[in-house]
Amino acid sequence: VDAPVRPGEFVVTVGDMLERLTNGVLLATPHRVLPTHHARDSIIRFNAFAPHTLVAPLRPFVTADRPASYSPVEMREHMETTMRNLEAGLGSWDTERQRSRSASYEYNGGERRVLECEPNTMSQ
Repeated sequence: VDAPVRPGEFVVTVGDMLERLTNGVLLATPHRVLPTHHARDSIIRFNAFAPHTLVAPLRPFVTADRPASYSPVEMREHMETTMRNLEAGLGSWDTERQRSRSASYEYNGGERRVLECEPNTMSQ
């Protein structure tokens, strides 16, 4: 997705956790900054949940027409798996499918589950 530079605006890139929490309604996007011929500032900030936080689709994003598409995973396991895959040369972005490989990774044998808690209580 191209994001042209516009004065007074900023871009937020959706990552793995938002894709999993929204059951794929919001898709993770590739993280890249292209060179420009003009000066600009680019700051990257990755956010994650506490290591013990369970991440799975939230109830408002799971319906009869859109069943849970992501297996639950603790944040720690997700990060460890992502890092192992990167060390093994398996990048996070699947260019053939144009999808985040790490966001759609199957955990727990593919078991599907929906989080019952409210989003603001997930890390407590």
